[in-house]
Amino acid sequence: TVAARQITVSPYLDDPLRARFERFAAKQYVFTLSDAVPGGVYSIRTLVAAQPGAAAPLLDEEMVLDGARPAPRNP
Repeated sequence: TVAARQITVSPYLDDPLRARFERFAAKQYVFTLSDAVPGGVYSIRTLVAAQPGAAAPLLDEEMVLDGARPAPRNP
């Protein structure tokens, strides 16, 4: 089994122009990385949590590299 790592960033939390896009200020980007995938990136997900009283997140999108195979090992 191959281990995957996740890196999460929230780049807009301290943005000086945050008031212009407050609904999206807490947007997170989650990068899932794996050495078993050529290029190392398995998926990228963006998430904006649900607003108070809402049942679903405001935004939840994911891009997954489809059909990738592990890179050949050097003999």
